[in-house]
Amino acid sequence: MQRAWTTSCALVAAALGVLCGLPGPAPRAAGQGCTRAVMIDGLLRCDADAPTSLAQACPRDTAARDVVLRGGDAVACAGEGAATRGRMPPEAIEALQQPVDLETESVEELASLPGVGPAIAARIVAARPLGSVDALLAVRGIGPRTLARLRPRARVYGSGD
Repeated sequence: MQRAWTTSCALVAAALGVLCGLPGPAPRAAGQGCTRAVMIDGLLRCDADAPTSLAQACPRDTAARDVVLRGGDAVACAGEGAATRGRMPPEAIEALQQPVDLETESVEELASLPGVGPAIAARIVAARPLGSVDALLAVRGIGPRTLARLRPRARVYGSGD
């Protein structure tokens, strides 16, 4: 329990650092974002510097070699067999413009999409499984214009979207 609390606090603190403009190991010019951002032990890694797997992020941890990391993931490497993967806070995901999986993410994270608030996010969750980003058109409150605004960040992993 203590480790989970410590990990959560570290991830939130690191994400707040990102939101406040504190640089990670790959500094960016003002206004330059990350196409793909992953937070490792509180440090923001962008694009080519962002590991694609838990094995790359935590090389000492041999327990979770095949875990794939996506943009917006946050990892805490705590030693052999103790690495944990979660998501950055919704505010950090929004600020970094990271993709959101429509099938698995929370109402809070879905609400970080442009034109989506908590009520529409709850409707998206209720409409699962969606199968594709275009299926959002069946969700009350999402029309073609809203879909066009959120499409760059919306994903249904495994569907080709």
